Amino acid sequence: MVRVEFRDFWGGFEPRNNVFSNLFAQMGNVEVVDSGGDVCVFSCFGASHRTFRGCKIFVTGENRRPNFRDADFCIGFDHVVDDRYLRYPLWAWHDKASELLHPYGENITEKQTDFCAFVVSNPRNPIRNAMFEELSRHRHVHSAGRLFNNDSMEGETLPGRRSAPTTSYLQRFQFTIAMENSTFPGYTTEKLLQAFVAGSIPIYWGDPLVDYDFDPRSFINFAEYGTVSGVVRAVLELAEDPAAMDAMRSIAPVPEHSWNRSANRKLLTDFFERVFAYAAEPQHDRRWERRRLEGVAVRVVGPAVTGGRSIFHRIFR
Repeated sequence: MVRVEFRDFWGGFEPRNNVFSNLFAQMGNVEVVDSGGDVCVFSCFGASHRTFRGCKIFVTGENRRPNFRDADFCIGFDHVVDDRYLRYPLWAWHDKASELLHPYGENITEKQTDFCAFVVSNPRNPIRNAMFEELSRHRHVHSAGRLFNNDSMEGETLPGRRSAPTTSYLQRFQFTIAMENSTFPGYTTEKLLQAFVAGSIPIYWGDPLVDYDFDPRSFINFAEYGTVSGVVRAVLELAEDPAAMDAMRSIAPVPEHSWNRSANRKLLTDFFERVFAYAAEPQHDRRWERRRLEGVAVRVVGPAVTGGRSIFHRIFR
């Protein structure tokens, strides 16, 4: 029996009800414990993991780089070439992620009576703020978050994240401003998923390699236009063309090949089986005594889908 404990996750995280613990229940021979674990799965919202003296896995849903100084293995967003690392982005954690394999127009369950939704609390993205303000000059944009609030939100939240927009709320809207807090290659969170699950066309800014996971024909990507005014014009033109909107929503946001390399649960199963085998090795063979060696280099690779351009980013810790 492998005993696993979770440390330093966000407030409200449920150690016995999340994508990892649910996977462990299916794997068998794995027990989630509050203390005394053989393996520690930790995130970036604290430092209690530093007292753990065993096999450690750093997991991040934030825009943070793999942390091999404090961990034996890592799970995150980055396109990293390393046998200790699994790319499993945050959007793939959600129970509804498999719905992205189907045309998202199928998710429309009520008439889209309103133009555009904006559900944001973090004010520190000037591009996202400018998008709301510029689009609002032309048509009313409903804001149900703390930022620019002019509406309320009701219904059940999507599982797994704090302050997630509700499916029932977003289903009212033709468009959703689904922009990340920050940008980095591979960093795609739940924001696209939330819009797609509601059948709402996302207006996206963030991951420059977003088309590695998502079909670029299924949403409006800021990167294709380069300016807020250019995106606003594209949105307004699309809103006047119902046939073009239907065509966009007829596309499955995540192609099957993207699912199999980024979101298939078997990726997690295979990864944790390898981790648990490592954790069962004799104590003297573990790497934790050597974690703090200086000069660890990680290669981050941009995929071929970007038009043959590769991005190499060396991180020295």
